Amino acid sequence: VLPGHLENDLASIRQNLSLTVDCGPRDIRDLPVFFGEKRARDADYGQHSIEIIAEVNHADRLTAEQLVSTAQRLIADGADRVDLGCTPGNRWASVGDAVRRLRDLSIRVSIDSFDAWEVAQACKAGAELVLSVNSTNRNAAVDWNTEVVVIPDVPGDEKSFEETIDFLAQRGIPMRLDPILEPLGCGFTSSLERYAACRKKYSEAKMLMGIGNITELTDVDSAGVNVLLLGICQELNIQSVLTTEVIN
Repeated sequence: VLPGHLENDLASIRQNLSLTVDCGPRDIRDLPVFFGEKRARDADYGQHSIEIIAEVNHADRLTAEQLVSTAQRLIADGADRVDLGCTPGNRWASVGDAVRRLRDLSIRVSIDSFDAWEVAQACKAGAELVLSVNSTNRNAAVDWNTEVVVIPDVPGDEKSFEETIDFLAQRGIPMRLDPILEPLGCGFTSSLERYAACRKKYSEAKMLMGIGNITELTDVDSAGVNVLLLGICQELNIQSVLTTEVIN
């Protein structure tokens, strides 16, 4: 039995030997298969250190059954948490019931809204994370007793970003920092630099990257894009990503 990459030379070898000559697999991990066994897989295969938060866009427009079905599918596809995206200007009166319904199914939930009332109701019902907080709603965040994602007032506005971080830190509010990832051609490279600068300045802080601005707004298959973005997150120790499934 010879190494798999020698298969092109088998004819001449067989002519000069009075033995049966075969090549093993090219990939050593397939060696058990060559001998009739199943391919072994590491015990920790599939484990990951970056939390995947999957957003249900316009969750308030779905029926209770549709929301549960969508959330369960996202969890089955690998999401660690389901984010309920609200509709600006349209208050979701039953947001608390929606959160409780998912929590009863042991689905972890975050709430995505700048409506302080909606967020308060969701937090009371069991939402564990709020997206997002800046200078416009940071005062309300003090009463939610829930971890929040901090963003700048506008992308690149470091002053408002740092002021909100300091405001929440002084009040003991747990947070994740998100400098905001911008689309290709609209400041993407500069936004990556801001993530790196944020990690350098806040070396121990939790961070989140909303990758949907790239995967949803780039007309290309998302798998390779996700690999690159996750690689950046891994190197910068960004522990969570927010992703969506809206655009075909």
